[in-house]
Amino acid sequence: MEEFVISDLVGFDFVHSAAILDQQGFVMTSSPDDNKTKQKMSKLAEILYASNEFDKTSIVTENRIIMIQSLVRNFTLVIECSTNSNLGRIRAEISNAASRLDTYFSSTLR
Repeated sequence: MEEFVISDLVGFDFVHSAAILDQQGFVMTSSPDDNKTKQKMSKLAEILYASNEFDKTSIVTENRIIMIQSLVRNFTLVIECSTNSNLGRIRAEISNAASRLDTYFSSTLR
């Protein structure tokens, strides 16, 4: 299931990469599915882990927009987008993906 959600997100023109991390911060699935992406996404998710105050964080840099969303059972969704992306659309897609993932993770024993 999580692979389908990630592939749906990366299917949008503005999303460069996406990943789901488990409770320990290890990448469960990512797109692209390579070591460079997995290492980058794990490092980015540490930002959310550093603070218990936020369920989601957006980071706007010169070259990318990073969005980090906490999910149920301490899973994490990380998205990397272009700086010229439509932020409203990105947030809507992340909200939809988070809802699907929360439902899935709530019903499984992972």
